[in-house]
Amino acid sequence: MTSKLPEKSLFLHNPYCSRSLTTQYQPFRNQQRLPETFQVASIRLLAYYKQTNTSNIRTEAQTAVGSSVLADHLQLHAGRDMTVSGSQVIANEQNRLTADGRIQIRAAENTAASQTYEREQRSGLVGGFKDGVASIGYSKSDNSLQQNAQHRSLTLSQVGSIRGDTVIVAGQELDAQAARLAAGGNLHLQGKEVNLDAGHVSSSRQTEQRSKQSGFAVGFTYDVYTAARNAYERTKGNGGYSNSWVGKWMQHESAMSKAVMAASTPVVVTGGRSRSLSEKSRQHSEAVVTSATAGKNLNIVATQGSINSQGAKLSAEGDAVLQAAEHIRLGFAADEQSQHSRSRRSGFSIDNRDHLTAGGTFNDRSQGDAELSRLTGTQLSAGGRASLQAERGDISLIGSSAVAEQDLTLRAGGDIRLLSSQNSSRSSEREISSGIGSAVISDTEHFNGWMKHTRQERQQQVEQVRSQLGSLNGSVRMHAGENYVQQVADVVAAQDIDIQANPNIPNQDNVIPLGMMGAMPHRLDVLKKMLENGGDVHYPNANSGMELSAFTKHYRSEREGFKEIIELMEQYA
Repeated sequence: MTSKLPEKSLFLHNPYCSRSLTTQYQPFRNQQRLPETFQVASIRLLAYYKQTNTSNIRTEAQTAVGSSVLADHLQLHAGRDMTVSGSQVIANEQNRLTADGRIQIRAAENTAASQTYEREQRSGLVGGFKDGVASIGYSKSDNSLQQNAQHRSLTLSQVGSIRGDTVIVAGQELDAQAARLAAGGNLHLQGKEVNLDAGHVSSSRQTEQRSKQSGFAVGFTYDVYTAARNAYERTKGNGGYSNSWVGKWMQHESAMSKAVMAASTPVVVTGGRSRSLSEKSRQHSEAVVTSATAGKNLNIVATQGSINSQGAKLSAEGDAVLQAAEHIRLGFAADEQSQHSRSRRSGFSIDNRDHLTAGGTFNDRSQGDAELSRLTGTQLSAGGRASLQAERGDISLIGSSAVAEQDLTLRAGGDIRLLSSQNSSRSSEREISSGIGSAVISDTEHFNGWMKHTRQERQQQVEQVRSQLGSLNGSVRMHAGENYVQQVADVVAAQDIDIQANPNIPNQDNVIPLGMMGAMPHRLDVLKKMLENGGDVHYPNANSGMELSAFTKHYRSEREGFKEIIELMEQYA
């Protein structure tokens, strides 16, 4: 059975069955939308009281259901591009995926969202007995709450073999995003460029809460003792005083003054109005990295471009080889969190039981932000030897590690860079409060009138994440065609550590690293002896230990230039 697809083709062949088919593996999308919108309005007449409730709920979800291809032996070929999205392609023995174009092995996204809105409105006459006062009045309130939430998860793709080899070869780019690649035997990944990227699961939530309240009441004091006692206890609970005997005495005096005012107020008038807004948001993103695991050897080859990794986990029980025509970049993936909050509150109040400050106002604003970033570097581990080779480009490790049981070798036509990454956190908070009222400055100082208070805090922290290279039982060798850079990184070996930069010196016995020849007279004797022998002598630039203006950036072998160096050395000697 054979069918043709207009864009992408995927050929499957099982040697144990005389059947072949052309198909495409994409996840089945199960979309579910559950809109629920309703309003409930209820009016309750109790002492001329009215209440209205409004509620609105809406949910939506999309779930990816991937395909599964399982066989003893698998061979899949695409004449153009191949895409495996949220699916499983597993073989018991050999598993081979090839395409003349691009191969994408990626995760499928699942999304869910919800929206909730609630509102409660009340208005009417209120009355009662409280704090020794009988009162009646009118109040009105309007409170609302709105919440939005989003969540994104991933259905991962898995390509591998249980006991045999897994081979994935693309004629163009090979892109793996949050993929699980595995082989019981050898694992071979190849493309013009190989990208081992990370996916992300994320969630976010936004909350907004609004409130409006207003009202007034008129009453009379029917119980002088209760009114005084409650005023005394309320003032004592406000604090602001120290625990010294002076502070305790002044607090007692202030509370007694408030109690006398409350007891001596026959007609009580209270009222006010307030408005508040509170907004909060939270975002969270967590990286899901690609993993490549080999029961024997691991080979990753970029035939024309680079090998790029975002926090991938690469492991082999045997040897591991990463080879690129251009660059090898072992980078990181980031987990991020952020929070934001903002609030605003304002209004006024009236209470004639406080004879000093019968009326007051308030206006408060605050804002806070926080961000957190945690990085996960690429991890390469080999049970045998490990080799990284960039023919024309650079090898870069940023907050990553490469460890081998035996020898670990890095060769680059350009630079070798071992750099650190950074975990960071930042937070800021700002508050501004102003209004008219009374305040306790100290045990002996009270203030009545307009006041303003401002507070601001900022914090920032950075943590370096080191790159690490190591050999548990062998040596570490690094040869850079240009520069070698090591910054906040560790290099450890059980045996030797060999680091070479600018390794274009001809491999002959008469190559003299001038910086390693000891004192000046000894260097001069060695150079004269080699010149007498009649052989070509190569000498490197001035960075080898002698600051002579005649040294140039390039390597030279002309005997005339060599004689010139001897003359200069004789002057220095």
